[in-house]
Amino acid sequence: MTRTGATALGLMAIMGFAPGLHAQGSDIERWYFAPQAGGIYVDDDRGVESSDVLAGIAVGRYFGERWAVELNANGTSLARDANPAIHLYGVSVDALRFFGRERALAPYLTFGAGAVRSDPATGAADTDPMAQVGAGLKWRLGVNRRNSGAFSLRPELKLRWSDSSGGSMLDYIAQLGFQFSFGASSSGLETASEPESVASAAAVAPSPSAPAVPQTVAPPAPEQKATVTLPTVWFEHDSVALRDDARSALDRLVETLRSQPRLKIELQGHADSSGSEVYNLELSNRRVAAVRDYLLRHSVPAAQVSARGFGESRPLAGNDTEQGRARNRRVEAVDTDNPDGLVIRRDQP
Repeated sequence: MTRTGATALGLMAIMGFAPGLHAQGSDIERWYFAPQAGGIYVDDDRGVESSDVLAGIAVGRYFGERWAVELNANGTSLARDANPAIHLYGVSVDALRFFGRERALAPYLTFGAGAVRSDPATGAADTDPMAQVGAGLKWRLGVNRRNSGAFSLRPELKLRWSDSSGGSMLDYIAQLGFQFSFGASSSGLETASEPESVASAAAVAPSPSAPAVPQTVAPPAPEQKATVTLPTVWFEHDSVALRDDARSALDRLVETLRSQPRLKIELQGHADSSGSEVYNLELSNRRVAAVRDYLLRHSVPAAQVSARGFGESRPLAGNDTEQGRARNRRVEAVDTDNPDGLVIRRDQP
């Protein structure tokens, strides 16, 4: 296998997972571990067979929507003609920069540093410093029923450089990771409700000095309609990532929609005027998709929630100040079918 062929094979493995994916949130992912399997194509100067199977594991943690840091360890056994094999081990600390991690399919770049240990079956072992760069895709396949864990596939291609006594070495790695992510459960939902007031029926007592008259009973008080609050979700500039306060508001909306199954809403996405009209319309559509996916992943029926983006066409405030632009970066929940006559309130400053 040539190096060009190895590179092409790795890119094909990565790009093969691209078709047919939909947006999905990433609120549950904090820590993760990922067993890995793939192949390595080593530098010709190592004096061994050019390629072999590589196995490893990564343990990492996310920091916000764009970054993760992980500890990587891997190893392989390389044949050397008629001589005993060489065992090659690598350990590194790597940073991952994601692009759109809130979506189910998220590309990323990775870079890191560590050490490579070359351990021949006979002779002295050698440990050398190394650095590596690479690219990959994270494909989230699903979450567990308690929304506390997720499973993803991670095809990845890396270039690893090490400085040994025999000179600089360049190794190519193509691998597939099986990532298990876990974090705090999102099952603790809050319910917002209004205290109900019941009008007491007043009976008319007969006067002791007057003839008895028939007792008059007031009609029963009308049934009190439930009151629900539909939230507004706010976003940072040019972002579709859900903030912590947005998740809290959406958790309450989840509880409302699950307790009122006949209520239907439309999520209406908006943007400020910082970009072009075409871009802002697309951005508003991605924002409503992120909010709708959050609701669906928390067991809200899809038929209960529709979504539409309006771009910059419906501002709440002027776009000439940062405060005004911040108010325009939003998704509003609006009732579209309310057959039970619920009292609707808007959660909006």
